[in-house]
Amino acid sequence: MITRPASGRARPWAGRHHLPSCHHRLAGLKGERLVEITLTDNLGRPLRGATIAGKYFHHAHPMEGLDIRLTEDTARPAAGVYTVQTPLRRIGTWEFRLLIKRGPDEFILTRQLEVGPGQ
Repeated sequence: MITRPASGRARPWAGRHHLPSCHHRLAGLKGERLVEITLTDNLGRPLRGATIAGKYFHHAHPMEGLDIRLTEDTARPAAGVYTVQTPLRRIGTWEFRLLIKRGPDEFILTRQLEVGPGQ
């Protein structure tokens, strides 16, 4: 992962700060899926107060990218969980390219998720 400093130039993350860890899961029926991301620091503590936005697309149709914005899950305020309900109607590989902002820190996160039949 990389950060994007105020200068706009990407650079490897270094120093005393740590990148967030990211865990994800998909759940849902009929193409509507709950995409959930949990952000934690290097000690496993939840990262709250972040904004997460970006694009996602199916690998077979990369030109059909869609905007996405995840919001902090208010039902689990202390967990660092961010969610969005979104259509993932095709089986196969979906790619998410997200910008995570928290205070002065910015992180670019790219994740590929597999969606199978009946998943």
